[in-house]
Amino acid sequence: MVNYMNKKNAQKTGFSLMEMIVVVGILSLLIAGAFVMGFPEYNRYLIASEREYLIDTLLESRARSLTSNAVFAVKTWPNGYCIQDISNLCVVPFHNLPENISLKNQDLGTSTALYLTLEDSLKTEIIIDQNGLINGR
Repeated sequence: MVNYMNKKNAQKTGFSLMEMIVVVGILSLLIAGAFVMGFPEYNRYLIASEREYLIDTLLESRARSLTSNAVFAVKTWPNGYCIQDISNLCVVPFHNLPENISLKNQDLGTSTALYLTLEDSLKTEIIIDQNGLINGR
């Protein structure tokens, strides 16, 4: 004899469509909130890490000059920089900045300022004084 299950005896398995829609909706709201809250923090991290990398490059250039008795300098462009020797050849690979960060240098008389700007919203500066100290380092 064939035993057919009727609706009364059927066990519920899985999730209903409505439950899935509610869960997907809640997850999308949480993810959207994380993106909105996280982007300003990520931008601050991005500009700070590029600033530290530029300072490290300046310090490396100074160390190369002191240890080899040769002239090395950091040449800057709006989209990146590299360490150059006296013949204007990059002795380390050119460092490209991310597309949304620009680099500008300005002569301040007795010192030089390097400005890293993130899409005209975040800006940080590095000051190199007449003694070659980089932000006091």
